[in-house]
Amino acid sequence: MKPESLPSTRNYGFTLYYCDDSGSPNDGYVVYSWVEVSADQWSSVLQSWLEQRKVLYALYGVPPSEEIHATALIGGRGTPSLNAKFNKSKQLRRELVRNALAAIGLIDGIRIGTVYRCTSERGRNYHQIKADVYSELLQYWDNQCAQERRFALVYMDGDGTDKSYLDIHRRLNLCTRRIIEDPHHQHSHISQWVQMADLIAWTAYQSLRQHNKKRFAWDWYDRYIANSKPDSLMLEV
Repeated sequence: MKPESLPSTRNYGFTLYYCDDSGSPNDGYVVYSWVEVSADQWSSVLQSWLEQRKVLYALYGVPPSEEIHATALIGGRGTPSLNAKFNKSKQLRRELVRNALAAIGLIDGIRIGTVYRCTSERGRNYHQIKADVYSELLQYWDNQCAQERRFALVYMDGDGTDKSYLDIHRRLNLCTRRIIEDPHHQHSHISQWVQMADLIAWTAYQSLRQHNKKRFAWDWYDRYIANSKPDSLMLEV
């Protein structure tokens, strides 16, 4: 085939969504939060985040290679720091999470969002509601990509054993869908991006649930995410 006879191509944008969930079947909350980055910004955003991880390492002794997981940190689990004082201190652990959230809020080149629902359903019915919420989110992403003439991939925490996510992706209209492929799963301990999504999801959940024992975190989402990124989404579906 001669070069002049090659089919014309269009320059479509490409986006990556890194998503994690929070909430509990005990109280009926379902929360999904994500970090969205265009492919051409991926490297620069990751570099910015890794620079912030170096700052956190200097302050708290938690290496950039160590997972930052909100539930484990706030709950006092594990020994993420090389500093034994940090590992035993609730205050220092909370400070690290706050500083990490503040850093995420200040990173240029990303969009952040959260969708949620509170249901009275429990047990198996709760998990069906959780699947319904993700389905709403996936359709939102797909519509957004269509409006902005771009395509996207979705990365999620986990190992892919929950097949409900795969089924939801495959229900998208194959002729029109902009979210390509099934969801890609990465454990948070190997993905800086999923760790960012985890921090946002946990914080969004605390702002919604407002459990007395987590009162210290009630305003973190507004203070560090919504205030820094006024276009960030917090939507009940």
